[in-house]
Amino acid sequence: MAFDHKALFVASFNFDQRSININTEIGILFYEPDLARQSMERFDQNIEKVAFRVELVTDAAGKESLRWTGQEDGEMVIYDAEPYAGFGKKLAVQIMRLIPVDFML
Repeated sequence: MAFDHKALFVASFNFDQRSININTEIGILFYEPDLARQSMERFDQNIEKVAFRVELVTDAAGKESLRWTGQEDGEMVIYDAEPYAGFGKKLAVQIMRLIPVDFML
């Protein structure tokens, strides 16, 4: 993570309940403006090549939905449904949400 083009924070953190509640990992804060600037520039130059931009859009009838915009083979693509998540994956996620395991995390 870069801050104000001056500092970098390097750490390991998983965005799940276990890490949020009992994170025992460490990180290092660097005050290194050149490295922070370079890191931010590389991130900005490459993020659209490897990740989708997710937006909340409203249609003419006022209905809100998510839209994914990204690149595939150098071309911009727009999805109205979550990319790469077919019926099987979506069903598995819905079933896993019903399993009461939060207390174990």
